[in-house]
Amino acid sequence: MSLTLKIQDDSTTKVYTLLEVPFTKNREIGESTTTTLGGNVYTDYIYKKFKLEHTWSFMSAADYAVLEGFFNRQFTTHKYPRITVQELGIEDVPCRMTLNEQKIVNNCGMVEDITVTFRETAQS
Repeated sequence: MSLTLKIQDDSTTKVYTLLEVPFTKNREIGESTTTTLGGNVYTDYIYKKFKLEHTWSFMSAADYAVLEGFFNRQFTTHKYPRITVQELGIEDVPCRMTLNEQKIVNNCGMVEDITVTFRETAQS
């Protein structure tokens, strides 16, 4: 089975077939833990969110431009892109997106070591 990442916002939709591994899914747990005088632990769980990270070894200049477009539009439209990874049960979830620096490796614009991170969040 091949993982696919669908990214969309109000102006563009792009599906990336993720041929490279690892594709990392982390969980972020918001909690407040108190230790009682008797040594017991009491925890209030406030939220549970996911964070996805993927790195492509190489990407064409055109594909990178589309990815960077999603990253840039979250600042201009004040809306996060929405992602879908059906294999992980993630369907149209708004995520804050981060993108590492653009490392161009040849005169055709080929980009190397592209890491994108998506952190689940609410959209107002």
